[in-house]
Amino acid sequence: MVVDFNTPAACVYFGSSNLALGGEENNGDNLVCVKDIDIATVFAIEAVRLIDHYEFRAKQTDPQGNVKVLTLDKTSGWAMRYFDKNDFKYVDRTLFAATADGPTPPV
Repeated sequence: MVVDFNTPAACVYFGSSNLALGGEENNGDNLVCVKDIDIATVFAIEAVRLIDHYEFRAKQTDPQGNVKVLTLDKTSGWAMRYFDKNDFKYVDRTLFAATADGPTPPV
């Protein structure tokens, strides 16, 4: 679990714990906390990379399991997800590339 990766309070929790009381009391689960902004940033970047990877893999097949050919969108339509407040790509953009006024969507 990555907490506040882009702040001085950044930390990463990891270990065998699933944060359930039973495991903590009966199984000897462990949980380690590392308080370091650089390490938290690396973990956060890896989490985003994995999400993007699995999203790409999911788009390679249709619901019946058939392989689809993926092609690049030659319009600016692909970028609109980064400006839709209901899309997780918007969070990516505002978290990783935010400016005072914010970038404007492509035309």
